Amino acid sequence: MRATNEFSAQGGVLAGLFTGYYGLAKYDQCVEIGREFLETAERRRDPVDLCLANRMIAVCNNLKGHFSTARDYAERAWSYYNPERDGPLAWRYAHDIGVSAKTHLALAVWHLGQLERSASLSSEVFAMARRSQHLNTMGYSLWYAGSVLSFFARDFSALRAFSDRLQAFGHEHQLPNWTVRGVLLEPPALAATGELKKAIAQVDTQSALQDKTENTSLKPLVLAGIAEVFLRAGRGDRALPVVDHALASAEASGELWINAELWRLRADAHLVADGRKNLKRAQACYHCAMTIAEGQGSRMLRLRAAVSLARLRRDQGRRVEARDLLAPVYGWFTEGFDTADLRDAKALLDELG
Repeated sequence: MRATNEFSAQGGVLAGLFTGYYGLAKYDQCVEIGREFLETAERRRDPVDLCLANRMIAVCNNLKGHFSTARDYAERAWSYYNPERDGPLAWRYAHDIGVSAKTHLALAVWHLGQLERSASLSSEVFAMARRSQHLNTMGYSLWYAGSVLSFFARDFSALRAFSDRLQAFGHEHQLPNWTVRGVLLEPPALAATGELKKAIAQVDTQSALQDKTENTSLKPLVLAGIAEVFLRAGRGDRALPVVDHALASAEASGELWINAELWRLRADAHLVADGRKNLKRAQACYHCAMTIAEGQGSRMLRLRAAVSLARLRRDQGRRVEARDLLAPVYGWFTEGFDTADLRDAKALLDELG
């Protein structure tokens, strides 16, 4: 039970501040708010605020690339959630806090290589959001458990579908934030599904759209998507400055969860732009991607970088080295073998013999 009405008001104020700083990509302030709130919530033993505070810290740790810690806090947040008690509070906290907790749990365990659990959690998130009939919660689920998770997984068909749904949802309910979110990660999905010209044209309008909502969170993620488009167009020269911009933005905000992928894309961009004239630079970027992913505990991004580097070594005639690099990383996995990343790794290992 809640101890006092005053404490309930504190929760609302801190949640509002957290949301404001999050939208401005001021994640250090978000961390401070989450920690302060958790200390108070633990003293008062209020389950609603314990759910909310643990969820705040889970969000911050995901963004900073601390995936095991994010998983732990998200699980704690979910353990305090009661749908009958907390569901009606969605109007106060902008979205259902249980949906948010489970969404960030799905994102964290995806990075940790628990792919079946992540997929199951995402399905539960969508069902919860639909049942809530709370519009912002529905948009939140389509963006984070839908578009963002699909982009990380390079499931571009799913990303295309979620982008379309978000745009339709935003237009239908006059919620421009979700309409814009539907557009922001659409270009890599368009490029991957055969609409490269449309993807490039859309890239030119993205910055203006994001500025319109005054929301700069997840900027490195969006820039990674733009780099994907230029790489598919064979324009490594255009992809490189985009990746560098994304890395600088990530360093400034502390949004480091995409950094391993950015270094992998940087390697790809060097290979496309330099025509394989500077293989050492590309190799160094792939190694950096693997090191970052290992430090963050992202088995998925480590595997993806290992596949890219193993392909480069294969092309150099270093097949044994390629297999020795990739086999132990692939060997970590016990599930998710039908996903694109694991299929690619298995196909390469089979080719290497």
